[in-house]
Amino acid sequence: MAEVTWYVLDQLSDFLERLREHAQVRERPTYLTHLLTTYPPGVQQYGREYFTDLDGILNFFDLDYLESGFVQVKREDDPGSRGTYFVARVPQE
Repeated sequence: MAEVTWYVLDQLSDFLERLREHAQVRERPTYLTHLLTTYPPGVQQYGREYFTDLDGILNFFDLDYLESGFVQVKREDDPGSRGTYFVARVPQE
């Protein structure tokens, strides 16, 4: 899900619900790898009501995280941006 999140924010909760349902039906673990660039305060204009940093992303998705952190993003047009990532297991509820 590299950068797709910004395009589907309004449907993201439904996607996560379907992903959890899928994990339950399969009766085996489902994993999600997520990559998203975040922007410094005052720069990010879209999606602020959802999340603005890695902690907010992790809280929103609320999965079983195996790993999370930052990746190097070299963007000359926006040096304050940060690449975030997580790898998570989707719980079988």
